[in-house]
Amino acid sequence: MKLNKRAIAGTMTSSDVMIEVIPWGKTSEINIKSDVEKQYGDQILDLINSILRENDVDNVCINVVDKGALDFTISARLKTALFRAAK
Repeated sequence: MKLNKRAIAGTMTSSDVMIEVIPWGKTSEINIKSDVEKQYGDQILDLINSILRENDVDNVCINVVDKGALDFTISARLKTALFRAAK
């Protein structure tokens, strides 16, 4: 998937996540700020990397502000941001 523009999905309310996707340089960068980062930071990172691989996305900057979202919410928000960025 080729990303053409910056896109955002989600909110910063409790139990949600806001994800920003930015077309980037030669390497990918993932920045996570989470209320539950100590407990679930690695799991969130693994989920994001898995979705990026599934959608053949590289050279992207992902900014995540998590307020305790469940995996399916993180997945839905990331996929939405990717599809918006690909338009």
